[in-house]
Amino acid sequence: MTRPENPNEISSARRRAVCKWLAANGIDTNRVPVDSIVLIRDGAEGRVIGHTEYQRDAIGQQYRVLVETPLTVEPPAAWPA
Repeated sequence: MTRPENPNEISSARRRAVCKWLAANGIDTNRVPVDSIVLIRDGAEGRVIGHTEYQRDAIGQQYRVLVETPLTVEPPAAWPA
C-alpha cells in the first residue's frame, strides 16, 4: 500500500512478500536497498530480475551496483496491499 505523502512506500506485508520472493530467487535481501527498483526483463539467457544491491570494496566501503539474477521463481499474481 502506498501512502499519499510517499507514493514509493509500501506496507510491511507487501515488503515481506517481496523479500520472500527475492530470497526464493537466491537474492540476499539484506543487500537490497529499501529504495531499490526491482524489475523483470528478458536477458540473453532468459528472464532476469534486475535490482541494485550493496557491495563492499577491498577496504570495506559500501557502494551500490546494478545486478541481474536469473528468474527461477515467478512473482505472485497479486501482492498483499
